[in-house]
Amino acid sequence: MSEDAVRVEGTSPARVGEAARAVIRRTRQVTRRKFPAEEEIRIAVEGVRRELAVSELCRREGIHPTICYKWSSVVAPKPANGGRVKTGHRSSSGTELF
Repeated sequence: MSEDAVRVEGTSPARVGEAARAVIRRTRQVTRRKFPAEEEIRIAVEGVRRELAVSELCRREGIHPTICYKWSSVVAPKPANGGRVKTGHRSSSGTELF
């Protein structure tokens, strides 16, 4: 299809591009899926349990893995120490290492 066939009489190509971007933006906003909080929690808890690979869980639920990790971080936030377990090891100066 040529550019002339798409162009509406009296409009510049830049305006046609702006209109197309606005239509795409509106379509994405309208078609974006919104999950109820209960559903988000259920999926996040399932992801935290790790009974199923996150990629498999996301494929089954029809969501992107980034969303699953985001929801999981809200349900089970990482500990401040990075998840390391304190072992009580001390350095020669007496300060705790971990």
